[in-house]
Amino acid sequence: MFLYDCEDDYISSDLFLWRTDKGFETVFKASDILRKYYGVDSVLRVIFYDSSGVFIYQKDFKFDDSTLTIEIKGELLNREDIGTFAVFNVPTEQTSKNINVTNRCYVGYGRNGSFSMVHGNIIGVMTSPKGTDRGFHQSITPAISGRKGSYKYVIQKRNDGDKNTSLGFTNPLNRRIYVNVNGNISQINPRGCALITVDTAEDIFEVKSDFIFPRPIVICDDGRFIDCLHG
Repeated sequence: MFLYDCEDDYISSDLFLWRTDKGFETVFKASDILRKYYGVDSVLRVIFYDSSGVFIYQKDFKFDDSTLTIEIKGELLNREDIGTFAVFNVPTEQTSKNINVTNRCYVGYGRNGSFSMVHGNIIGVMTSPKGTDRGFHQSITPAISGRKGSYKYVIQKRNDGDKNTSLGFTNPLNRRIYVNVNGNISQINPRGCALITVDTAEDIFEVKSDFIFPRPIVICDDGRFIDCLHG
């Protein structure tokens, strides 16, 4: 299912969901993986896309004392919306070492500086750590199989009905996918995302898709308290 298992040299990332809509803020916490495990200096390169999968821009962040925290607010992206982002530990100089990095890290969603944190949801995209300076975002490829099929995924949390619950899906593939949550269908472009609000009266959420692993982020919000978890 995961294509990086066939590669000797790669840097990979989840395709994370960012939110700056409805007063939301997103925070991302990363570690200097290449320095710790390979003795190689690196920057954290973040690639931002909008909800339709259109590339917005990329930005490099320097590590401070082996860790890094990035606050994704409306001012950073100049928009209040939802979208996706991928993060890569990119070597600052060419190296002969074979590097195998899966960047899971932690992402959080909240308001007013208070966040609910979860680690990466699914390794979605990858590229080579060598020769990646020019046209970096064009070099990104899926890290998971694009094989079409009829797949079903049942959320392992019952709906308690007293919170606004949304399921956030991202599409790391090079083709469009669909997700069907209890009859609510969304089409998602490559590198794009969808945020599906579910009926509070429904007890169990069943996801159907032509994507092999349609695992969402679940965001529960009662207006005061936000709880974010894996589907």
